[in-house]
Amino acid sequence: MQTTLPSADALPVAAGSAGASAAAAPAEVDIGELLEPQLARLKREFIEDLWQGMVVVALIGVPVSVSRSVVSGWLPVYTSHIVLALLVGAVFLLRRRLSYHWLSGLFLALLWAVGLPGVLSFGLISASTFWLVLSCFVASNLYSTRVGLAFAALAGLAILVVGAGYVSGRLNTLIPEAVYHRQISAWLTLLVATGTFLFLSLRSIGMHQRAVVDLMKQIQAKGREVSDLYDRAPCGYHSVDAQGRLLRINQTELDWLGLTADQVLGRPFTDFLSAAGQQGFREAFPRLLQTGQLQDVETELLRADGSLLPVLVSATAMLDEQGRFLRSRTTVFDNTERKKLELRLEQQARTDALTSLSNRRDFHERAQAELARCRRLAKPMALLMIDIDHFKQVNDRHGHEVGDLALRQLADSCRHALREIDLPARLGGEEFAALLTETALPAALDVAERLRQHIEALVIELRYGSPLRLTVSIGVAELTDADASHEDLMRRADRALYAAKGEGRNRVVAAR
Repeated sequence: MQTTLPSADALPVAAGSAGASAAAAPAEVDIGELLEPQLARLKREFIEDLWQGMVVVALIGVPVSVSRSVVSGWLPVYTSHIVLALLVGAVFLLRRRLSYHWLSGLFLALLWAVGLPGVLSFGLISASTFWLVLSCFVASNLYSTRVGLAFAALAGLAILVVGAGYVSGRLNTLIPEAVYHRQISAWLTLLVATGTFLFLSLRSIGMHQRAVVDLMKQIQAKGREVSDLYDRAPCGYHSVDAQGRLLRINQTELDWLGLTADQVLGRPFTDFLSAAGQQGFREAFPRLLQTGQLQDVETELLRADGSLLPVLVSATAMLDEQGRFLRSRTTVFDNTERKKLELRLEQQARTDALTSLSNRRDFHERAQAELARCRRLAKPMALLMIDIDHFKQVNDRHGHEVGDLALRQLADSCRHALREIDLPARLGGEEFAALLTETALPAALDVAERLRQHIEALVIELRYGSPLRLTVSIGVAELTDADASHEDLMRRADRALYAAKGEGRNRVVAAR
């Protein structure tokens, strides 16, 4: 019965980083690493049990050898028995200070130190052959089947050489065979020592066999648990090879894609990215191969239904002993909510909180971009500057709550009177502006007049008192070659606005 203890390399692996934040994510969990201390403990206990069995053999064999000397006289073999017994005792006492490999190596050396001289001295019929054969069995259990086969080859070679020596007459037994066979004490010593060692060894092997079976059950249970965690994790996990082809992918990411494992494994990861994502991957992947790390790379998964899922990808390279890339450990996070939050924050940063129109910052950025576009395409552009007449009186008479209501009503009127491609904005206080894209001055004046009339017709019902009515003054300017920027256009429209106020308010004036 062979009980080869498994190495950590033979244990199952369950696979699946987002930068520093994902370094601790269970992208790929090596069960061997988790259970390696238990394996090491089992193997250590096994070799210590073998040494304990050898101590028992020494405690039996040495007294028997000494007692035999009374009959046969003192022979060199008895001295060797005592020396080996002392060495066995010394190693056993020092076992806590010796490493596993020292204990294993010394034990195998002891078996050959006992077996090989006996075979040389007494031939192939010697019981010492047992120790050479036993070394093969023990080596397989202590290390691996390959090591056991190597010892078997050495033992076979030794037996072949010794056999050839005895057949050719170059080797002779130290004791005549007839005398050797009649020494009952020798056979009894062999029977007791060998039987004791076999009993203790088989007992130890049986115990460790059960321990290994229990450990393998733990490994399988943990493997199933980790595999389930890998597949059902709230984020995606996958691995790609050096060519960017998918080697493994968890169920979460497959569900995002709307595909099965058979449909994705072996294919380039870029097949499942948007066009922009493919370009980003081609730029980022060489960094992973070179540095071994990717952190928080934004990209988009292309789903089977054609929709896009924004994701955040981080990866760590797994290398072989020569430092060559084996595969990636990649963590993929759904970035939808973050993108929505970023969009909301960006909108808030560009939107006036009271009226929900563009604020001053957004208006300036978009107006400058629109000016450049219209000039590039040789399209006209106009600008309205709008101001509520006597707005201070509204606040003073009715309070700021009614003033805010008036501002919101004006914003609604702008949205109603303007096209979707136009850009109304609140610049501050009661000051508003509207950018009319691809609009010449005559059409802009018509829009401004329509807006003025709409506001004049407004009736704002108040909780207390008479309804509130508003009027506005509007200055209109068309983009000219003299306007170096949108701010020049705004200044001209603003002067027209003040001209409207100077002419009595509630009117539209074009810039000159």
